[in-house]
Amino acid sequence: MTHTSYLKAAAEIDLRAYRSGAAIPSLLMKRDGDLTIEYAPFDHIEQGAELVIVGLTPGRQQAANALEALAAELRKGTPPPIALARAKRTASFSGPMRANLLGMLDAVGVPALYGRRAASEFFSDAEARVHFTSALR
Repeated sequence: MTHTSYLKAAAEIDLRAYRSGAAIPSLLMKRDGDLTIEYAPFDHIEQGAELVIVGLTPGRQQAANALEALAAELRKGTPPPIALARAKRTASFSGPMRANLLGMLDAVGVPALYGRRAASEFFSDAEARVHFTSALR
């Protein structure tokens, strides 16, 4: 399936079903027995990043948040590259893990190293100097 096909599928899925754990065939990238890899819009690479924050892998909540944000952006007519960037920024480390991550980054002084008052500034829409990724995207 092409990248464009995944974007179309992401814009059309039943997010309620996805959030409840349903497999979405149009997002399936690879299957090996019981293991599957499904597309989630974490493709954007922040080229000018000064800081990279790496997690283990996005969970269902983060993937659903990214798909929801992407669909909303595409419905507004946002060009795909911008929609993908916004979806990734919205969903990266989203949910309860974001508060924990922000607390840890603030506690060890990471924001000050990059001229920020708080780690939450790394997630602002205007911030383009941080790249969020995962060991297993």
